[in-house]
Amino acid sequence: MATFFFPHEHQRGLKFTAEKEAMFRRLAKDKLKPVNGLYKLKKWVEDRGLKRAAVTNAPRENAELMISALGLSEFFEYVDSISGIKAGVAAGMPVVGLTTGSLEHLLMEAKPAFLIKDF
Repeated sequence: MATFFFPHEHQRGLKFTAEKEAMFRRLAKDKLKPVNGLYKLKKWVEDRGLKRAAVTNAPRENAELMISALGLSEFFEYVDSISGIKAGVAAGMPVVGLTTGSLEHLLMEAKPAFLIKDF
């Protein structure tokens, strides 16, 4: 995004990105809400003893904040992007795609084990 707004001003783009991410963390800390059914899915996964890992293309600080804010620090195996699904599949992990943020056909191209449309 920064290269779009500031194509010839690298330092300004870096500053913009840092400020945007800091603003996101300030807002997310107090306003982040779980997707409906998240904790029901969490229990289902735990009850079956399924292994989990967190995978995201978000900045690590943002990902850790969101996972912690949702009370999932000791739980999560999560991919929030198509590139994350591809990384998990390439690592030989069974990956579940969630259609809340991406188009179903694009998720299927990443070859998850299966898709969840909602909880």
